[in-house]
Amino acid sequence: RGLAAVADLQGRHAQAMALYEEIIQVLQRRYGPQSPRATEILPEAAWAIFNGGAYRRAAELLGQYINRAAAQPGADPRSLAEARSRLGSFLCKLGDYAAAETVTRRAIAEQTAVAGPRYMETAVSRIILGGILTERGDYAGADAELQAALEIVQSLVAAGDPFLATVNTYLGRLRMEQGRVPEGVAILTEALKMREKSFGPASGIVAYNRYLLADAWQHLGRQADALAAARAALEASEKTDGPAHPGALLIRIGTAGLLREQDAHAEAVAMLKAIPVNALAALPAQHPLAVSLRRELGLLALESRDFTAARVELEQSLRLAQQCY
Repeated sequence: RGLAAVADLQGRHAQAMALYEEIIQVLQRRYGPQSPRATEILPEAAWAIFNGGAYRRAAELLGQYINRAAAQPGADPRSLAEARSRLGSFLCKLGDYAAAETVTRRAIAEQTAVAGPRYMETAVSRIILGGILTERGDYAGADAELQAALEIVQSLVAAGDPFLATVNTYLGRLRMEQGRVPEGVAILTEALKMREKSFGPASGIVAYNRYLLADAWQHLGRQADALAAARAALEASEKTDGPAHPGALLIRIGTAGLLREQDAHAEAVAMLKAIPVNALAALPAQHPLAVSLRRELGLLALESRDFTAARVELEQSLRLAQQCY
């Protein structure tokens, strides 16, 4: 278990995932699948497996933990609420936004009842809910949740704390979705600086922030800066997590979009063709990454005047988006 935890912390995701799956099997064989010992490992294993990009498996394990723990006498409501909150973030990554919103709202209600509204983990759940509502297009609701989370965090941590970067990442992305571009760029710039200071510029965590800022710069017309930042983000993400990780795929598809918008169509096509075979197989068919990939392929086909292929890809993207959102 210690080796698995160290592997996860060091970003050796494949090794960590394999070790945790082995630990789960051993504990279930020795003590029984419903036993406390086989149950208590599940949140830790789910988090490592989530970090490795296996979102569906992570959600499955955490759901098992919640169901088993809730059925045990004297279950800790605080731990259960925290697990529900994390499950909400997993479901969001899977693109199951309705279920994610439901379970996260329940977590917030339970955390508020147990520890009060100004509890740090209540703030975490509000951040997660803010992200879910952003994806669902409820920008007013997302703003309310993120502002409430920011107020809690600012009252509990010092200026410059890494946790503030998390709030700002979500808030900056929301501002971009709202069309408040200059404000979004300012917030995302600050979030990137804070995360670089905490984790170093080559970190996989920082890569996502760098990509968000690249996309924001594209909106400001800073095309050279946007593309340079996106390329750097993609390199760091693939080096840290591997090219088939959903986080790396998001950045690759997004970078192809930036290339398309800058009329570098051949390079954009090549970037999408470099996606590993079956990279999306572990995700739901209507996952947001599948929506984005089909849309980019369709728009690139349209640019090359292959209208038949463009229609096929864009119609598929629309169908998937209607299922997802």
